[in-house]
Amino acid sequence: SVSGKVKAIQAESWSAGHRVRLQPEAPGRPARPAVVLRVGNEVAPSHASNSETCVVLMNDETETAIDGRQLVGSPPTAVPLLVPQKRQLGSGPPTGLEGRSATPQMQRLQVLALVSSAVRDLDLVMGATSGSRLSLEEVLTQVCGEEEVSEEAAAALEEGLKQAREALTMLPAQVD
Repeated sequence: SVSGKVKAIQAESWSAGHRVRLQPEAPGRPARPAVVLRVGNEVAPSHASNSETCVVLMNDETETAIDGRQLVGSPPTAVPLLVPQKRQLGSGPPTGLEGRSATPQMQRLQVLALVSSAVRDLDLVMGATSGSRLSLEEVLTQVCGEEEVSEEAAAALEEGLKQAREALTMLPAQVD
């Protein structure tokens, strides 16, 4: 189960991977289960309708293009599952996803700052811990002085990342 402050996101349209039920072929028959493979009017241009056309995978593994109006119900509400659950008392310090205290964007910047520090001075990063496990927040605090990445530092990290991408040269593979 998911606990904590989780915001459910209502999907506005069907998308690939959604499990769906198709309207029954005849009254009194059950709805037919399927999985959406592709969505869009370009899927089957020969279908003239005001609704999106979907390609679905039926239980017998056949692909069928259908009008979106044949789908029963509405797209499901998306619930993000990468949210820390409440821990029981006495279960030790939080680890893994439960140990993260910042937003995903801040975690991205924290990792970027830590990698940047490690590239410049690996000894500084490795000396910031006493043991075999590294805590992102603890090491970042010891290396950079604080757990949060400031706006100025974030801008500098993003600029360094942009420069590294521009300097990267991809060569075609040579076949012998």
